[in-house]
Amino acid sequence: MYFIERYLGKLKSYVFNKARPEGSIAEAHLAFECVIFCSCYLDGVDSKFSLVSSIDKCDEIPESSSIIGESNIFIQGGKPLGKPATGRISKINKIQAHRYILFNSSEVTDFLKEHASELRRHSRPRRISLNEIERIQHETFHEWFREHVSKLEASNGPECLSEELRMLARGPLDVVTKYQAYDINGFSFRPKCYDKCTQNSGVVVIAKTSSYASVSDR
Repeated sequence: MYFIERYLGKLKSYVFNKARPEGSIAEAHLAFECVIFCSCYLDGVDSKFSLVSSIDKCDEIPESSSIIGESNIFIQGGKPLGKPATGRISKINKIQAHRYILFNSSEVTDFLKEHASELRRHSRPRRISLNEIERIQHETFHEWFREHVSKLEASNGPECLSEELRMLARGPLDVVTKYQAYDINGFSFRPKCYDKCTQNSGVVVIAKTSSYASVSDR
């Protein structure tokens, strides 16, 4: 019923003369259709037909949005909404965010393979399955990666690794900036605490099976 309720709310906004609600709706709807039809033949003019939403405008990533040089990881796409607030991130959310970044970064693929080979060596003579390797990596890879990068920096110097890998190994900060919502890729995301609660409008559809049965009996 949400689609019908939204459409009824749109029609209700067309009523400017409460004495003639049907005529107001018909006149406003006709004007809206005419504007949409005419805008199809206008090039280079912002109209309701070709207007880009504010969420879609956020997908354009500026050149200066990269935190580290030409990095493809730390690029800020989208647009935060609301007043920013500083807060501490929980431990489980920090691990989940760190894990997601590591498993979806092409720069860490070689380290994932190295960690899997190390797990196979430690499990000998028993042969470890691929599902078990994925489960262990899901739980311990972020800690192993941090320690492994620290060992490489201690033995070969910080110049042996890029700044991206060192930041990936450190993980997210404990103190983060929070927003009420975030627009990206044509969608708007918001926490549950800011989400609006829907109410039942009382509009229901009751299927009268008994009447159909009585008609068929006749």
